[in-house]
Amino acid sequence: MTKFLLLFTFSLLYLFPATAQDNMTRLLKERDELYKSYDHFNQQNSSLFGKKSKKDLLNIITTLKEIINKDTEIIREVRLQSSQVRLQSTQKESSFINNNREYIERIGTLKDEQEKLEAQVKLKTSELQTQQETFESQAKTLSVFKIITGILAVTVLGLFWYIRRLKVLVPQK
Repeated sequence: MTKFLLLFTFSLLYLFPATAQDNMTRLLKERDELYKSYDHFNQQNSSLFGKKSKKDLLNIITTLKEIINKDTEIIREVRLQSSQVRLQSTQKESSFINNNREYIERIGTLKDEQEKLEAQVKLKTSELQTQQETFESQAKTLSVFKIITGILAVTVLGLFWYIRRLKVLVPQK
């Protein structure tokens, strides 16, 4: 009856898979149950002289085989979990390395872009300075032109006034 219950319990546990830690906990509980049944069979002395009967010894051997099989499952689960942990750490490491490479490439790209922009700023600054110097020289030329134009205008007005005055003072024949 106990074997049937154990098999039924194990079959239910296999039908509903759990996480790795739950699986390990389940395996350890199953091993504890098997050890308890081994202890129970080991304490039975149903022989005629108070010793273990052949049936008791067969139950003990069967239980020990089940314990060994359970230990094998536990070892397999430990190996599986350790390989999963290694795989996860390897994936994290490769992800970190890939992210690091991407960041380094991005930084290099940004530095190149910064250098290009700084070169453009220098070029635009020199162009602006050249244009400013040109503007200042043209402003000086324009102010000289305005002064000369003003002097010429005053001279022309003066001559015009002088000629009119001469015409008024000198009678025409």
